[in-house]
Amino acid sequence: MAALERILKLLLHYTSLLDGIDAGDLGDVYKYLSAVYLLQVQAQALIDIAVRAAAALEALNAAWPRS
Repeated sequence: MAALERILKLLLHYTSLLDGIDAGDLGDVYKYLSAVYLLQVQAQALIDIAVRAAAALEALNAAWPRS
């Protein structure tokens, strides 16, 4: 559970960094590439959360008693 908490904190941190970038800033190549990187990291964090949720649901399903 600690890993999921860390992923969520990082996701919130990267979101706050993206909020600081204006559309006018995207003319600067450095800020543009920074925004692309932040979007990639956000997407990977969301994928990690989905994979962990799927694994937890599978474990719960496997532990469920069958009749």
